[in-house]
Amino acid sequence: MSNLIKIASKEFTDLLGNGMIHIVLATFLIYIFISLHQLIGVVNDSMSMALFINDTGIAASHTLFYVFMTYGAFVGVMIGYQAIAKDLYNDAMNTLITKPVYRDTIINGKLISIAVFLLLLMAIVTVFYTSAMFIIFGDHFASYLSSYIGLLPITIIVPLLYIMVFASLSMLISLVINSRPLGLTSSLLFVYISTLTASTNFAGVISQMFPGNQNYIYNLIVGWSPFGILLEIMDHTFMNDTSIIGIMDIQGDIFKLVLFAAVPILLAYTVFLRKDLS
Repeated sequence: MSNLIKIASKEFTDLLGNGMIHIVLATFLIYIFISLHQLIGVVNDSMSMALFINDTGIAASHTLFYVFMTYGAFVGVMIGYQAIAKDLYNDAMNTLITKPVYRDTIINGKLISIAVFLLLLMAIVTVFYTSAMFIIFGDHFASYLSSYIGLLPITIIVPLLYIMVFASLSMLISLVINSRPLGLTSSLLFVYISTLTASTNFAGVISQMFPGNQNYIYNLIVGWSPFGILLEIMDHTFMNDTSIIGIMDIQGDIFKLVLFAAVPILLAYTVFLRKDLS
């Protein structure tokens, strides 16, 4: 346990001091500014607000969720890939495994640090976003604060699971592919594939290639794409039914995200245990 805490603490400290991560945070905040500008247009449009049952708190939660969902995957790739690759390429991993530390403890420590760091990053962005909402909308936003706060757990935790899917996948890829540029490019490619398979153009065309119920095939493709899973969660949580019954409908989708995050990690354990680091 002490080794696990030491590895997690060191990795977390490395992430805090990483200049690239500072750029990521700055870009995140810029993206928030752009999203806020778009949200102002949504709030001022009665037809758009009808999608969120005229609740500014729900509309604000939806926008924040979408920011985490679209930009967060790239953050997960960068952090997850660097967590393994930086130690492999500067021989720090060789030094680490010579100590009385199990290899799976190294993976677990890095995973914990990544999850905690991402949670901290998302909390900072959420505080910044919420403060900006009060500055822009004032009392109008305050009157819908309860619905906004009520949706915050889903707004943060679900995208965190989604980001961890790509963080764990990029960790696996960094262990499998020795070329750093190729490994990082491959990790980013999976983000693109996830988005592509959830699009109407792709899933719609593929579904038409098979006989039978094309809607079922379409929903199957989108429903097993990480990006498509989040689109379904958005639909259930923010646009149709924000009651506890509507939120219960996303349990299956959350299980899929956990599964997508767990499988690469299990494979990473296997690869790392067998990998020759000499």
